Amino acid sequence: MNILSKLEQITIACKERKLNLTKDRLETYKLICSSNKPLKAYDLLKQLKIAKHNAEPPTIYRALEFLEKNSFIHKINISNSYFACSHFENKHSCQLFLCSKCHEAKEFCNEEITLKLDQKAQENDFITKKISVEILGICSKCQN
Repeated sequence: MNILSKLEQITIACKERKLNLTKDRLETYKLICSSNKPLKAYDLLKQLKIAKHNAEPPTIYRALEFLEKNSFIHKINISNSYFACSHFENKHSCQLFLCSKCHEAKEFCNEEITLKLDQKAQENDFITKKISVEILGICSKCQN
């Protein structure tokens, strides 16, 4: 899906959900969608400063918090970076394949995995708040 389609989708989703999609939030989302690799907050801030010279760290962190909270992006905890969710239309828990060489991220969603992890948590008297599975390995491009 191209960037314009993604920007159109997030705009529609925010209207439907009655969410305030500010210019900073939209620009941050656009920057994340423009990259084929996850981006760190300060890398995003550097890029945002090109368009908005007075952008400061709170600007980017507020935008990232909004985008993640509303499932438009995923936060990769292992690298403290962000990338666009491929299907934010419905709430879901995804698993992430992360290449340790090129840092590319691939998202896949398997509800069975999420349900099994949640079930195991319950068996151990543990209440899950969020299930995040990050699988570190080497992608096919880097294997060659």
